Amino acid sequence: MPTKFTLYDLVEEITLVRTAVTAKEAVQNDPDRYSLTEPDPWPPKRVSGEKQKTANKPPEPKPQRITGDDLSVIKGIGQNLAKALNEAGIHTFAQIAASDEATLANALDMPGKNDAIIRRQNWIEQATSFAEAKRS
Repeated sequence: MPTKFTLYDLVEEITLVRTAVTAKEAVQNDPDRYSLTEPDPWPPKRVSGEKQKTANKPPEPKPQRITGDDLSVIKGIGQNLAKALNEAGIHTFAQIAASDEATLANALDMPGKNDAIIRRQNWIEQATSFAEAKRS
């Protein structure tokens, strides 16, 4: 008569009795589901309702508040364009100063003719001045 083993199904939370060969194959094929040693506690304590769905989820990271410069002080950038720049990841005078007209226009989803507007309104020069004033 073949030797019998107790096999613990960790997903279904049930105990099975199987032959040694079958039990060992189950553990080898799916070690996250099956165990030959009794887990502690057994059977696992059940979490009810919504807690069961979120019990193993890591906490969601809190969104980081990015403190940037008030880009709307640059002539030609109003509140709406400042918000659009922020949404594109541009938050500081230094970022605008390190950029070029085409990059800024693409970030605002306004490529082409708006490069000239950005250049004519001197956004990069203004941002450079504000960034230097901020450093001193």
